[in-house]
Amino acid sequence: YDYFIFEACEYQDHFLKYTYDYLIINNIDFDHPDYFKNFDEVIKSFQKVAKNTKKLIINYDDINTKYIIHKNKLTFGFNKNADIWAEILETHNNGYTIKVNVLGEIYQFILPFTGEYMIYNFLAALGVYYLCGLDFDLIQDLIITYKKPSRRMEEHLYYDNIIIDDYAHHPKEIDALFQAIKQKHPTKELIVIFQPHTYSRTLALENEFREVFKDVNLYLASTFTSKRERYNKDLERQIFNIFSNAKPFSEKDIKYFKTLNNKVILFLGAGNIDKYIGSIIGKM
Repeated sequence: YDYFIFEACEYQDHFLKYTYDYLIINNIDFDHPDYFKNFDEVIKSFQKVAKNTKKLIINYDDINTKYIIHKNKLTFGFNKNADIWAEILETHNNGYTIKVNVLGEIYQFILPFTGEYMIYNFLAALGVYYLCGLDFDLIQDLIITYKKPSRRMEEHLYYDNIIIDDYAHHPKEIDALFQAIKQKHPTKELIVIFQPHTYSRTLALENEFREVFKDVNLYLASTFTSKRERYNKDLERQIFNIFSNAKPFSEKDIKYFKTLNNKVILFLGAGNIDKYIGSIIGKM
């Protein structure tokens, strides 16, 4: 079989440049406020991209995907009204055992990854697998060979500490990531070094960011502006005021992190915050 699989981004409507045989929409949230003026514009863009696909695989549980209309739609989720729905039978540190109903056919799978968002990802992939008419008897063996993309809960061991690199930069995905980390490492204290990605996103979602980080041992790095924005001292100050519980992060903190024991140290953000990990583990 020949398949081309890629992740398309809604920023500046880049995902409208393509046509699709199968399109997965896992969730819809307000983001990229430097491009979208409001949430209605986000929904309109997702409806446009849905028209560019032959078949749509969409999350039934997400509150915002209900706005997307398509004549050839396959739904997935935990809700039993979905075409493909899952039930968690067991939860453990390294993943789940789940039962899955695929349009009336029942299957059971052992998933070697944590976080309920990863179950949604699996169900979405399962939907495409089903529509392609592939052999379900091969799935469990294929799951065992699964490798996460880089910078997605990518773990490094440093003595009894776990150093995690993750690209998450939106409050909703950060919240999902925290749940996955707590599931896998329930006895370790979590320390987060967060690098906000663009002033516009952080200021537009400041209430959501406050909520997700309210009980976290947080270090805050300077905002990563990339090519979209220029460094702005006043905006930088506003960002630090949002995270009133945070300690400012600098490279000098690495020496302190190396003295810690039995912690999860998470380097978080879509910028270049991952560059500091090598200073701890001695490579990269």
